[in-house]
Amino acid sequence: AKPGVHISYLRGNFKGWFLGKVEEPAAESVLRYARLTRPALDDEIRAEIGVEFEQTTLTQICALMALQPDGQEGALLTNGWANIFYVMDVGGILRAVDIYWYAYVGGWRVLARSVGSQGRWHGDGRRFFSRNSSGPVAV
Repeated sequence: AKPGVHISYLRGNFKGWFLGKVEEPAAESVLRYARLTRPALDDEIRAEIGVEFEQTTLTQICALMALQPDGQEGALLTNGWANIFYVMDVGGILRAVDIYWYAYVGGWRVLARSVGSQGRWHGDGRRFFSRNSSGPVAV
């Protein structure tokens, strides 16, 4: 993360799958987001986003966090609800990266989980990010 971004917690899965990852410079893209309106599996969400738009990068996540280093209002939810991104890990496997602002300690919590797990994302209001698809612009 960039200096000044308060990360209060990195879950073990994230550390194992992403620490040490080096991302190559990528073509410029626009991140957009959509609100989850019903419980859904990753496969359902990915089908809605479109495979050509689903993948984002850690660099893009860090750029968004840098715009809200202390939990300010912005594209990322700061109300304790998840902001979910689909990112390739160091082994080239697509993972769901989940970040949320944890106001109690004043920092971002960063987690990762396997895409395609049988767990549904629950709760109206979680936000999913994709690149160059439809929806409000994040950055």
